Amino acid sequence: MNYLDNLIASSDISYRFFNNYQMYCFAVAAGFIAGEGLGGIVNAVFTISGVSGATYGTSVGCPGNVYCG
Repeated sequence: MNYLDNLIASSDISYRFFNNYQMYCFAVAAGFIAGEGLGGIVNAVFTISGVSGATYGTSVGCPGNVYCG
């Protein structure tokens, strides 16, 4: 579903702000990809050091404030 949301948002922005879209679309996409990569690295460091969500889990952001991890 996330891909569909991104497709709709990207199509809408490219239609309404074509010049800005041409200038920034690849930079924004690369930033999102880099952020995902950095998040994975941080997650791996937390897992190796023993302070990951599996050890010190939290219910923040889970529906009904019930631990979902």
